Amino acid sequence: MTYTKDNPKLVKCYFNCKDVASFTGTVKDNANTIAYYLNGTFHREDGPAIEFASGRKDWFLNGQYRDWE
Repeated sequence: MTYTKDNPKLVKCYFNCKDVASFTGTVKDNANTIAYYLNGTFHREDGPAIEFASGRKDWFLNGQYRDWE
């Protein structure tokens, strides 16, 4: 499920959710930065967990930063 600033109701639900620790999905902000989550932490196995609009990419597995390219 993707939560975007284009759908404020979904973003509000994600950021105000009492169960954020178990959130799994993606969040895209209005600057087009995309973050992938698994159980409330940054996580992605098949690419970067955070893709910034500037082109920067950060890799995380289970919330731990990985220095991958």
